[in-house]
Order: sequence, then C-alpha cells, then structure tokens
Amino acid sequence: MRSTAHLDSVQLTVMPHGWARLWGMLVRPLQIPASEIETVDVVSAIHVGNLLGWKIGGTAFSRQRAMGWFSLRGERGARAWVWLTPGREVRVFRVNHGRLRLVAIPVNWFNE
Repeated sequence: MRSTAHLDSVQLTVMPHGWARLWGMLVRPLQIPASEIETVDVVSAIHVGNLLGWKIGGTAFSRQRAMGWFSLRGERGARAWVWLTPGREVRVFRVNHGRLRLVAIPVNWFNE
C-alpha cells in the first residue's frame, strides 16, 4: 500500500503506510477538520524546509529530506508535520489545530 491523503469539505486526512509510519512518526491517520484549514499552497520541498526548526520526532537528513514532527521557526510552541523529499512539490496546509500549524504532504499522495 502507498501513503495517501484526502481533502474534502469535511476534513483533511493523511494516511501513511509502511515506512512512512516509522519515518514520519505517524502511526494513525492525521485528521484535521476543514474549518481549521486556513490556506493551501503548492510549493517546493526546499521552501518548506526553510520554515522548519527543531526535529521533535521523525527523520531528517537535510531540510529537503525531512519526515515527521518539527517546530516552526519564529512561531513559539507551533508544530509542523511534514513529508519532504528533494525535487518534489508538496501541498502545504496552514492550519489552526491545537499546536499544529503546518502540514506539508507530497502532491502525489492525493488521489485526484
């Protein structure tokens, strides 16, 4: 199985499978109500990598290859869940879901 993500009028759901669960420190689906999504953009992985602070849990080989939970630079207490690989575009969701403020998912995880 491959990792997938789905966005509809109700919620954003991220479902990692296989190694994505281990590397991304996300063992069950991440679900964010649509009402808590503020913006959505498609950008390069390097752009998102520049926003990341300390790794909280997950894997990071560089700022372009990062998977898991990170703090966000300049946003005290804010968290991000990302799956970044070099040269890949990601869909970036700015959210207001508890401490979670940013979710970045590869565009090819969406079944559109």
